Amino acid sequence: MGSTDRDRGCHGGYIWRQTHALDPYRPLPSDQPPLEIQVVGYDWKWLFIYPEQGIATMGQLVIPANRPISFELTSATVLQSFFIPALGSQIDVMNRMMTRLHLEADHPGRFEGKNMQYNGEGFHRQRFITRAVDAKTFDDFVERTRQQGQPLDQNAYEVIMKKGDNRDVASALGLDKSDTDAVIRFFPIPDDLFHTIMAGSPINWSAIDVPPPQLGTTRTSVVQTPSNDKSSSPESLSPSHERKEAQP
Repeated sequence: MGSTDRDRGCHGGYIWRQTHALDPYRPLPSDQPPLEIQVVGYDWKWLFIYPEQGIATMGQLVIPANRPISFELTSATVLQSFFIPALGSQIDVMNRMMTRLHLEADHPGRFEGKNMQYNGEGFHRQRFITRAVDAKTFDDFVERTRQQGQPLDQNAYEVIMKKGDNRDVASALGLDKSDTDAVIRFFPIPDDLFHTIMAGSPINWSAIDVPPPQLGTTRTSVVQTPSNDKSSSPESLSPSHERKEAQP
């Protein structure tokens, strides 16, 4: 074997090892169990389902730092590409198919997520914020979502299915508007919602038991800022008029 053949063999072996080491389907080693999160892509927003906690969100993905996240992903419409650049591993999601992805944030932070696959005129608005938080803050987020969540019933889901971003969803549902990330919280949600959507099966709406809203809470917090209103841009706001940042 000549030197060129040996080099090719070495390069091939290196590529093979790195490909398997970076396989997005491969669980991350950890002494903690992964948090299961299910992701559904729409035109033009992402729905994040937390099956173990029985909640869902739009506009914001909250994860505990230093704990592996095991994603199941699908698209309710066309091909899309899920990507959180700060955490890596862009991956395609397709209608009637499930993709897996394993990520972990090694420190608390606020990271942008997006769709990298063009899917229509609202493509540039299909973004969300990922918040990596400590375990206590994550538990608080779950409890707050259960207390303040908008029921993900048939009416809400029909709104989600229409073309538009999460701000359009919030507006159509008549939700409050008071933060910069257009965060929508859902609780309760239908049983096994992700796999029902992926299979294209009818959703069992009768299984939702809607609790009454608790005093002093709101269903969500969202702000809508017209794109042509320069006076409302973050740069133009004075300290006394700063827009409120959504809580995890």
